[in-house]
Amino acid sequence: ATIDQAKAIGWGARLLRLELGPLDGPEIATLAARVAADGLPGSPTASQLAHASGGSPAHLDHLLRFVAEGGDIDSAPPALADLVAARLANLDRDSLIACQAIAVFGREAARADAARASGLGAAIDRAVLAPIPRGLVQVDGGVVGFTSQLVRDVVYDATPAHVRRELHAAAVEVVAEGSRSPAILGHHHDA
Repeated sequence: ATIDQAKAIGWGARLLRLELGPLDGPEIATLAARVAADGLPGSPTASQLAHASGGSPAHLDHLLRFVAEGGDIDSAPPALADLVAARLANLDRDSLIACQAIAVFGREAARADAARASGLGAAIDRAVLAPIPRGLVQVDGGVVGFTSQLVRDVVYDATPAHVRRELHAAAVEVVAEGSRSPAILGHHHDA
């Protein structure tokens, strides 16, 4: 999936395309009324939501979660990636470390790999509890992963370079012990 028309040009003509456009005024008004009725503290108005998000469904999702997590709509970062980064900044230390370790492996990682690379060990289960209801991380059996590529990219890009290098070094050890592709091992060595 992409919102970048340049990337979509190379896709075959038979590839199914579904365009998700921005929500319009009445749809945003319905959403604003719903969150207000659900008792969201500091519920934004339809006008505030439309102005801050441009109607983008992903932006609206993160914006409403930002407000639900205690953020003020007027202080919400205008760019979607910055909004995600602001939400991540509100995680506790272990949860952020767990997210950074997962991001080093990609969009998802085996729970055991993320636990080992992060140094959290068995505490990884507790560390991913906070990002799950926030819609940042999901768990499927022994795999932990991000709910979107955007969240993964923001986590990875916001990870300080020295921390990223340390996590890749830990990933080298994890990958080297498994029966994984030499290309993956080479990637972590390079990074």
